[in-house]
Amino acid sequence: MTKKIIFAFLNIALLANYSFAQDEQVTVVGSLIKGTPIDTGSPISTFSAEEISAQGNLNIVELIKMVPGSSGMDGEANQFGANQAEGIANINLRGLGTNRTLVLINGKRQVTVPSRTGAGRSVNLHDLPMAALSRIEILKEGAAATYGSDAIAGVVNFITDSNFEGLKVNLAAKGMPGAENQAKEFSITYGSELDDGTNFLLSLGQQHKPDFFSKNTDFTKKSVSQNPYGGWSTIGNPGTFIMPLNNSTSQVELGDPGCNAAGGYHTPESDQNFSYTDSVNGASTINLLGHGGKCRFNYAYFDNVQERQTNSQLWMEFNGSVDEHDFHVEFAYGKTDVPRYATSPAYPPNDPNSSYVPNIHPGLQRLFAQFPDFEGLMDNVEFTGADGTDPASYHRMRTRPFAASGNPNGNVNGAQVEMRKYDTYRFAFDFEEN
Repeated sequence: MTKKIIFAFLNIALLANYSFAQDEQVTVVGSLIKGTPIDTGSPISTFSAEEISAQGNLNIVELIKMVPGSSGMDGEANQFGANQAEGIANINLRGLGTNRTLVLINGKRQVTVPSRTGAGRSVNLHDLPMAALSRIEILKEGAAATYGSDAIAGVVNFITDSNFEGLKVNLAAKGMPGAENQAKEFSITYGSELDDGTNFLLSLGQQHKPDFFSKNTDFTKKSVSQNPYGGWSTIGNPGTFIMPLNNSTSQVELGDPGCNAAGGYHTPESDQNFSYTDSVNGASTINLLGHGGKCRFNYAYFDNVQERQTNSQLWMEFNGSVDEHDFHVEFAYGKTDVPRYATSPAYPPNDPNSSYVPNIHPGLQRLFAQFPDFEGLMDNVEFTGADGTDPASYHRMRTRPFAASGNPNGNVNGAQVEMRKYDTYRFAFDFEEN
């Protein structure tokens, strides 16, 4: 579990009075002078609370995906798009990277999560209180002159509804075909003006997304020939025997004959007569008896299209005046919990061809008993160590600890599981002369 705290320190703004012929408000683009989207010189898209609600989205992530210029995000769905940041959702304007889009809350920077994604550190959108927002402003042009290199792609400013009064409760659910349950959302927001005129805002929210197993999709049910890019690995279990040939630098690959029965995929190569050059006897050929080729397995079958995930937010805010000075105080807490994200049953060793099995291994002997033709092939004198009656004393294999049959210590599908948890705290305040 990782934690970060951001403090926005006291900021006293002394603004001089300017006089213009027509007495108009002027906003200088590229400065930190406060302004509104309408009077700025750069194109800004604004989403009001009403527009956000009308979209019917359960979280900010789904809304941001619809913004023109948004080029996807890291971490939001599963391990393949996560860059080791499962559960995080961020903004990537114009495809320049998540660390090049600046995220602000009420005009102040939001803390980044401590997990570095493939595109660098970024803000986790799941920490933001969607129910407490008044609007979202998106500057789709670079603002590096004002904010630095992390605003090259643009700026997204989430503005809370500091003047909200009343009680607002939201319950929502959304079905997803193939998922294990519904996506659900709950939030409650309360705002009031206190006796001294201070505005108080409190918001609590939580969103839940269910598992969506890859095995429930069509692309994991197709063969290698039908879908060669569907998550197939040649490093499986059952594995592939790597058999060196006598008097030669050549070797042949023999798929475990129990591959298909165990859930793997082995299709013998069309030509089972393997030709090679024997340094003693010259040109030679060996018949692989239908066992030539690799034993593959589909690791994508064990993964999730979407991970089970719960996001929680707490937002508290005070706005008021004291001694002719305006003050703003805010506290926020966000938690992202991905308790069991699914991954491959086991990962292969750094050298996938570095495993060895002794010929006397009970499992291998049972395999020989079940497939006597395979044992006869292994006895062939063409293979290094075999004498025509017995195979070599050990065999090198291309394999991993668990694969096609799943991991017995994993989830219900046999997938290995890992977890991700992020806790984010935010405390910010400012004090300005009114």
